[in-house]
Amino acid sequence: MASAAGFGLATTAAALAPSFWIEVVLLALVGAASVTFLTTGNSTVQLASAAELRGRMTALWSTGLVGGTAIGAPIVGVLADRAGARWSLALGALACAAAVLVGLALQPHALSASAPAQAR
Repeated sequence: MASAAGFGLATTAAALAPSFWIEVVLLALVGAASVTFLTTGNSTVQLASAAELRGRMTALWSTGLVGGTAIGAPIVGVLADRAGARWSLALGALACAAAVLVGLALQPHALSASAPAQAR
């Protein structure tokens, strides 16, 4: 959950960047947060799944990532075309914040460092 929150914060900062070079630095942070989120999510899915379901759960995770991109990309593209890139970044940050809030509602201890140990 912390990596998703970090991704959302970095994306929000990028949407609000006042200059090109600050945007470049912030987008590097967005990229690092994205890699951290994907790595953490993939590891969590595999470690939290029962051994006999691990492949199915990983396939479901991958389908969600690829399917989400296929659905969201045209929406964000139209928004960027009509309103500008800042607004498309802001929409991504808003979606990330909503996902973090839903995750926290479903699993309130998810931001603590010992969350994986508590889940088992």
